[in-house]
Amino acid sequence: RRLTREVRIQAKYDQSLEVLRYLKQQGVNRTKSGIMLGLGEQQDEIRTAIQDLASIGLNVLTLGQYLQPSAEYAPIDRWATPEEFDNWKKEALELGIDVVESGPLVRSSYHAEEQSAQFSKEERATA
Repeated sequence: RRLTREVRIQAKYDQSLEVLRYLKQQGVNRTKSGIMLGLGEQQDEIRTAIQDLASIGLNVLTLGQYLQPSAEYAPIDRWATPEEFDNWKKEALELGIDVVESGPLVRSSYHAEEQSAQFSKEERATA
């Protein structure tokens, strides 16, 4: 929440959550969001963001390392460790998020095709 305005100039944390919540209320079966680590976030802020996303029934979460695309963008504050990515993945799964892709090179499209196929297969099985 604290860093959203700095990193995504026109975005608002609560508004983004409301859009995802609205989609769920409208019957959208699959929602996806992502968090980039290494922008100055604190551990409790990461946990809160994951809890907020889980509370609205998010299906897919990506967690990746922020990489500064050019000098005009925010600098990298820190490098998250592989163990940290593993721990956040475990926590998100325990909170009920169906699919969590978590690692330094993970981006929002990471394994998107496989995730889509998985959800399609599950939807056909329950139909």
